[in-house]
Amino acid sequence: MEKYLNGKLISRRNFLDWLLGTSFLVSAAVIGIPYLKFLFPPSKVMEESGSKIPVAKEDEILRGRAKTVLFKNMPVLLIHTPAGFVAVSGICTHMGCFLKWDDLKQQIACPCHKAAFDTNGAVIFGPPPFPLPSYRVEISKGRIYLGGG
Repeated sequence: MEKYLNGKLISRRNFLDWLLGTSFLVSAAVIGIPYLKFLFPPSKVMEESGSKIPVAKEDEILRGRAKTVLFKNMPVLLIHTPAGFVAVSGICTHMGCFLKWDDLKQQIACPCHKAAFDTNGAVIFGPPPFPLPSYRVEISKGRIYLGGG
């Protein structure tokens, strides 16, 4: 059985050497690229520089409702209040539980320890020792941005 590579006749041994070498290089790339990404993570200059990041459309969240969005890899509750949009951390300051918006009570609820926060992140009742951190909200051309300035 004759083998050709780039129009040249090659021996079976040379073909297997080429195949083995190519397989090794592909395997090394598949295994090595995730390690390189771990050692050299992408730059977070945009997030750290105070840039604003789009998180939702303005008409996406009805008044009196909320949506959990990601901002700097952290959950943030984006709440549409009668006064406008408010953004507070989606993580409880007591034990780090994920918070949820309660449509009926119009407050932020911690399902773990029955704590509650108002729309500005202040503790209404429960064990949390601190209010929720808030984030700057900007609206431009129908888009909601977090961060900036």
